[in-house]
Formats: sequence, structure tokens, C-alpha cells
Amino acid sequence: MPKVYAYIRVSTEEQVASGMGLPAQERRAKAYFEYLITLPEYQDFEWGGVCEESGVSAYSVPLLQRPAGREMNANLEKGDHVVFLRMDRAFRSVKDFLGTYELWDTRGVNVHFLDLGVDMSTANGRLTLHILASVAQWESDVKSERIKAALAEKKARKRKYVRHSPFGFKYIGRNKVAVPD
Repeated sequence: MPKVYAYIRVSTEEQVASGMGLPAQERRAKAYFEYLITLPEYQDFEWGGVCEESGVSAYSVPLLQRPAGREMNANLEKGDHVVFLRMDRAFRSVKDFLGTYELWDTRGVNVHFLDLGVDMSTANGRLTLHILASVAQWESDVKSERIKAALAEKKARKRKYVRHSPFGFKYIGRNKVAVPD
């Protein structure tokens, strides 16, 4: 009997506060499953469960290398479905998206992205998701560039830019200026 799995993830406490915390994601995924099984083609499906990640970056760790992603992948069988609430909960890299999608497609696993409402079985659906995967990667790359630039500026101004002071220095004052120690 085919199963529907949900993959949910948060990487920061900010996401929890924004309403995209793990309990909220799980409720939405289960509600979607309850809707699916009202449709004739999904009536014989079972709930496979929730695969949950907390504090794991989709930017630096591909889906199938994350603990819950690896476990979910191992459990998937032909005809199963995977539900993601948003593309960025699963993928922040085009390479990761394409590699995972191609693997699952050859295994007969179907993918749902709830925020997009895109059918991956159509040419238009696949095109849309390829574009959106590129946008997700671009968004992550831009964020990374901003953070690196801000840290470089702090370093140039001898302000605190890492958790601990550099060897031979200490941070002093309200602005955390690095001075020789």
C-alpha cells in the first residue's frame, strides 16, 4: 500500500516564531494528507509519517545527507509520495533538487510542494520547479554574500565578528573593539 511521507525542517528559532515551526508544518502536512485521501486516486494511501529536521541547514547539507532526509529516502518505495510544505524547507541548491528529484522519479516516488501547487508529472510543473529551485539557490547565495560582507566590514573596523576574540586580542567596550591583549 503506497504511503505519504512529510518532510519538515527548521534551521532557526526565527522560523518557529514566524508560524513555520515544526508543529505548524506537521499540522499542515497531515491536513493535506487528509485532503488527499478524499480523492479517489489516493483512497488506498497510508500515512507514512513525518521526517523532521531541526537546526540543519538546507544550504550546506543536501537533503539526502541530513539524518531525517536519509531515513525517509531509505523508507521510500515505488508509488510513495513525499510532501514538502515549501521548496526551501527541502532544497536550497539546484543540484540537490535535481539529483534528489531524478533519483525519486526513477524509483517511482512522487513529490508535492504545498506552497506551489505544482504537478511534477507535467512538463510545465517540472519547468516551474526548476526555475524555483534556481531562485531558492540564488536567495541563499545572496544571503551568504551579505553575511560575509558584514563580517568583513566588522573585521576591518576591528569590531567583534566571531564569537571568541582572535588570538592575542580581547574585545572591550560596548562596541566590542578588538585590542591587543
